Amino acid sequence: MSKKQQAKNQHISSQRCQDSVKSGRRFRFGGLILLIIVIIAAGCGPKTPKGLIKGVAYGPEGGALAGQKLLVTVAGKSHIVTTAEDGSFQINGIPLGSQEIVVSYQDPDTGQQFRWQGVETVGVQGAKIRVEFIGNLDSFDEISQAAWRQIVAGEWKAARGHLESLRDNPREPEQESMYELAWGWLYLRSGESCETARRHFQKALNLGKVAEAQVGLAGVEAAAGRNKEAIARLEQALEGEPHLQLEYLGLNTGDLEVVLASLYLQVGNDTKTLDILNRQTQGISTKGQQIEQILLGVLAG
Repeated sequence: MSKKQQAKNQHISSQRCQDSVKSGRRFRFGGLILLIIVIIAAGCGPKTPKGLIKGVAYGPEGGALAGQKLLVTVAGKSHIVTTAEDGSFQINGIPLGSQEIVVSYQDPDTGQQFRWQGVETVGVQGAKIRVEFIGNLDSFDEISQAAWRQIVAGEWKAARGHLESLRDNPREPEQESMYELAWGWLYLRSGESCETARRHFQKALNLGKVAEAQVGLAGVEAAAGRNKEAIARLEQALEGEPHLQLEYLGLNTGDLEVVLASLYLQVGNDTKTLDILNRQTQGISTKGQQIEQILLGVLAG
């Protein structure tokens, strides 16, 4: 083989490598962005002997518990902590891994006892918990709202308990559709079963929550790597309701547009990605703006 041909082959090989790296980088960034906004993925890192727990405690009325004593039991040990003005507290020296956490609180004014329980994975960066001391929940809306807060916070066991308590209760059509959506997001975000999530989202769609159910079904498709199908679902949702707001998940129209852009990036449609990002997004959150800049950086690279 001539030197000229060898040089040509080396150039072609180098170009293919660069294209592969660029494509791989875009795929990783796109997947990360989608998971951050819609599904929420758990991270991993090097092991260390101990971790910590950072928490924020809220009283029955929903306000932060400032300057209150809590009894926190984890890994077989009990800790008495006093919350800061914003209701926050921290416990160090917690073994790494999955830990059952029990937090008890006695209202100093009424003497009423409250108890919160959850399971969290303590990593090297610590675990963050949201402790909500809830009184007796009676209505569907109260229990449903508590379940949604726990789904967003990743408190799967507590969320499941609230949803199961509603299983045999009579429900209006609107309540039934929200009930199915809650189950769908619980199964999807916990990673327990995408197919079970799909069935619940489909039920919600059949009950009339079309756009909101399509967002959930887009999440199912994306989780399975079917990005083109996820794009179709999400576009249908946004076309059906251009000002779609998923308040129970903290997602607005602008955030969903950023998710759509990340999906187009993953299937290699840079033009469509830029078109979406250059549009005037509606009410995009701070997180959405940060991810939008990451996407633009990937395209520029």
